[in-house]
Amino acid sequence: MESNPKDCQEEKESAVDLPAHIIIRIRRLELNLTQQQVADKANILLRQYQRFELGERNITSASAKLMLSICMALKIDPYMFFPDIKED
Repeated sequence: MESNPKDCQEEKESAVDLPAHIIIRIRRLELNLTQQQVADKANILLRQYQRFELGERNITSASAKLMLSICMALKIDPYMFFPDIKED
């Protein structure tokens, strides 16, 4: 039986290609966390977190402290939201 030359990973969309609110929702679901659990870990109100996840507010335009709190709660590298910023 011949193997399929296409790797499943090739077809998988890069996280950078997805909108920020989709990235945080997918990550929350991967970690099996509720929105309330993420909000609690980030020390923010549930409604604040919901606005980010629903795309009503963009995490990249939030304060650095707020964005980093959510990234820490979701174990996400905050630089993934800024693909144009590269280390020299």
